Amino acid sequence: MKIYGSNMGDSLLQMIYRLPKERIIKKEGIPCIANVDVTSAFLAYRDPYDAHGACRPYMQISGKCSSLSGIMPLDVTELDFDNNNCMRVTYCYEFSDDELAEMTLKGLFRPNFKVPDVIYDNILELPVVCDFRAVVPEKGEHPILFANITNRHNMVIDTESCGYRFGEYFKEPDSVRVEGSFEEVNFANIFANRDHEVAPTYEQEDVAEAVIAEAQKSIEQKALEAEFAAIKKHYEARKKLSEHEEDVAEDEPDVHEEIIIEDSSREQDSVLKREVKRQATRINEFENAIDDVVDGEFIYDTEETPRDEAITERIDTLAHHGKKPVPVNKEVTAEDDYIDFDTNEDDGFDLD
Repeated sequence: MKIYGSNMGDSLLQMIYRLPKERIIKKEGIPCIANVDVTSAFLAYRDPYDAHGACRPYMQISGKCSSLSGIMPLDVTELDFDNNNCMRVTYCYEFSDDELAEMTLKGLFRPNFKVPDVIYDNILELPVVCDFRAVVPEKGEHPILFANITNRHNMVIDTESCGYRFGEYFKEPDSVRVEGSFEEVNFANIFANRDHEVAPTYEQEDVAEAVIAEAQKSIEQKALEAEFAAIKKHYEARKKLSEHEEDVAEDEPDVHEEIIIEDSSREQDSVLKREVKRQATRINEFENAIDDVVDGEFIYDTEETPRDEAITERIDTLAHHGKKPVPVNKEVTAEDDYIDFDTNEDDGFDLD
């Protein structure tokens, strides 16, 4: 019987576990044949330290399993998958010694030796081992089957297990084929008597080495000369640019320096003007203080600096003795805000 199935990654598989156990069938390790649609195939070589064959060539085949055939639960003999349930598989095909010998004669270790297109153009029937989960159908129902391929990303096959002899499909690349079987070919004679070539003498080898050395020296010399010319050209261009910048700098006035000199002159003039004005103010104040002494009386501006009666009497007494007052300095502090007169006589007043 042929039916459509699903892989065990389908979400419907979780739903069948809700059914009674007697309706669920579990089968594991069942051998089947998978129809594989090849998507890639290439030659590879084992690791040099591989115990099964150091650097031995093998072919890796990858593809999609579109269907399974074999003896499955519920008398199912073929199980098809849609695009969403196709399982990806990877095989490692081990060549036999005879296949490797034949492939070597065809040019296994030569360029352009590749996997033939016939492997891509056909659906391969390759062996697999599967696990199944099935639901026993009730009357009028169709069976439901879920499948999984064991170790599906690393399956090893050979001629005996799969029935194919892939070594025969390989063709030699565009090169000369060596006739005869692997045992009949004498490789020593092939390399020793190739076109009856005569081995070169020591003198010929010396001449050839000298020619090669001279050619190499000439190439290196030309490379050095080209590099030196490029450096020299770059240096001359930089030198011209520097000279041009110096000429432009000499022709143009130093605007920044002129601005600094002008600002300094303005500042000095301003300081001098302020000092002259301050000295003129002090002279005017002194002259006004002298003029205010009229007929032995001292007229004082009481609005700016009011004085009490004791100070006024003291000033009148000093003025009566012919003493001259000292000009008022408006820049003194509040503690020195009293006017003293220059006198050497003991007038009965303690000025300290």
